[in-house]
Amino acid sequence: MKLTKYITLPLAGLAALAFSVEAHAAVLVLDTGSDLNNDDSAVTDAELGNLSFTGASKLVVTVGVKGSGLSPDNQGGTVTYNGTAMTFAVGSAGTGSSAYGWVGIYYLDNPGSIGVGDLVVQDTGYSLGVSAVVLAGTAADFGATNSSTSAATVSLTTTSAGSLVLAGYSDGSSSAVAASPLTPIFAGLVGSGNHASGYQSVATVSTINPAFTTAGNRPSTVAAEFTAVPEPSTTALLGLGGLALILRRRK
Repeated sequence: MKLTKYITLPLAGLAALAFSVEAHAAVLVLDTGSDLNNDDSAVTDAELGNLSFTGASKLVVTVGVKGSGLSPDNQGGTVTYNGTAMTFAVGSAGTGSSAYGWVGIYYLDNPGSIGVGDLVVQDTGYSLGVSAVVLAGTAADFGATNSSTSAATVSLTTTSAGSLVLAGYSDGSSSAVAASPLTPIFAGLVGSGNHASGYQSVATVSTINPAFTTAGNRPSTVAAEFTAVPEPSTTALLGLGGLALILRRRK
């Protein structure tokens, strides 16, 4: 009589195995650019510096708007890059002393070839500053977001390893700059207000606190996570594991 020996791995074990071997490559920053426009018009056009890349998976911009009494929700209105509408992720309007200013984050998945182009912000009616970061290796959409209407810092817990967090700030009274460990992208006056932005790479799932150094008392701060595409190793390893179980059973 031939005895057949094999090991059965429960489905729960397979799930645990899938989690243990899943890996993410880090999101890569290809380039950054910025501009400001002090024209208080309904349609504001800004150049994003000398951005020129192919193979980017995402273009992300922060928009800092001068103005009082603004709404946290998509105050920038329709934002387009080279005629393509960008998706709104998060926004904040300060409610501190004499609230003044708004900041928001927009993104465009798979933007194709990125060259020097126009970022058009409609229906703001205020001066604004814009800053951009070109990314590679990102998953579609975005991860965690958070905002503050009364502080120059905001807490955010990332959802995936290897992600990148973009943070933006707007204030109507005093200049600001991204504080370490943020890498600054832009800091400048926007009419009588200002705009600042920066980014931070986050290797593991963790809580970070992007912050801006400022003496202003009208803070408005936002942060958004952009996650990395999972590496294909998980699927391959699970496939090999399943094949090994089948072969073992046939012995």
